Amino acid sequence: MIQTFFVLILLTSPGVALSSDRDHSLVGSYHCDELCRAFDTQASIDNADGRVSCRTETGEKSSALILSDRVVFCFGHVGRLSDDGETLQWDSGGVWRRSHITRF
Repeated sequence: MIQTFFVLILLTSPGVALSSDRDHSLVGSYHCDELCRAFDTQASIDNADGRVSCRTETGEKSSALILSDRVVFCFGHVGRLSDDGETLQWDSGGVWRRSHITRF
């Protein structure tokens, strides 16, 4: 209830830009670091053809709203990117860290 209220406030606040038509610092691959349901898999935030989506470490997908260059809403939760751009902290307590692994 509080999360929904918070998001509604953000969505109706002046100056909050909701965008899915450009890349953001949030877009990329992550690995789950805390409160994970699977390990050794990747999570991600993607922007394909102007449609932003999130994918958890278990492969579950959700459409996403980019609330700012450092805040995303998906799966009913708000995620905030750290100042260094390496950690995404979810309001549920989960933590995703940037994945710098290149797979061939």
